[in-house]
Amino acid sequence: MPNDPELTDDEYRAYLDALARKYLKLYRLGEHHLEGWAHLHHYLERSTSLARLLHVSAEHEDDKRLLSALGEGLKQVYLQWFVQSLDDSGVLQALEEDPATVFGNLRQSVIPDHDRSLLRDAGIRDPDAEITLTIHYSRRHIATQRFNVSPTEAVRQAPKRMEEAGDELSRIAEADDKSQKANATKRKRKRKRKRKIFTGAAKILTGSITGAGNLLLGLGSIAAPNPGVGFAVMGSCALAVRSVCQGIGDLRGE
Repeated sequence: MPNDPELTDDEYRAYLDALARKYLKLYRLGEHHLEGWAHLHHYLERSTSLARLLHVSAEHEDDKRLLSALGEGLKQVYLQWFVQSLDDSGVLQALEEDPATVFGNLRQSVIPDHDRSLLRDAGIRDPDAEITLTIHYSRRHIATQRFNVSPTEAVRQAPKRMEEAGDELSRIAEADDKSQKANATKRKRKRKRKRKIFTGAAKILTGSITGAGNLLLGLGSIAAPNPGVGFAVMGSCALAVRSVCQGIGDLRGE
């Protein structure tokens, strides 16, 4: 936990707004993509569908067909589009300015209602509970992820981690037919690993969905976001980055 006093709501909103005014360049979204920022719409739709598939697969974790479909989906989710958009828009640079202040003061009051709608669309039954848990994780693990890289560096690693998770889940699905003869210890270990993948991939997907959704929402205020947009985009993206970080930790079994 930070040693410095916690910022008040007004102070924290003003701080996030200042970061937005200094760093956010939403007009640059999609400058490295042929479809421009429209690719974020495709990413959002694809990831939301995949998140719903993930929740169904988690409820039927022994269904080989669902596991196989989910594994292929995780390998082809194009998470790098989301990471590139965070980079192009200046969000990652803003979060790198002072991670302890951003993540150590994260709270419900700076998370826009739009995030809750996005989470419901992605299959989260209780968005407020999901947001609260991520905020507490953020405030506990402030400046670094448990595997000793910054939150923004962890996000840049996310596409590779997600592809690896998809590969692993596909291998598990292929091996499930042979698992009946495995001993109880091996079956228990495999089940535990599947659940870690479900949990980690879900957090990465939901984080990227809320982040992408709010970048698109912020496009209505180009170049210099007004205070009502600036702090909301920054708050939502901070929550998204922390969700992705937590998901990567889960995938690593930490």
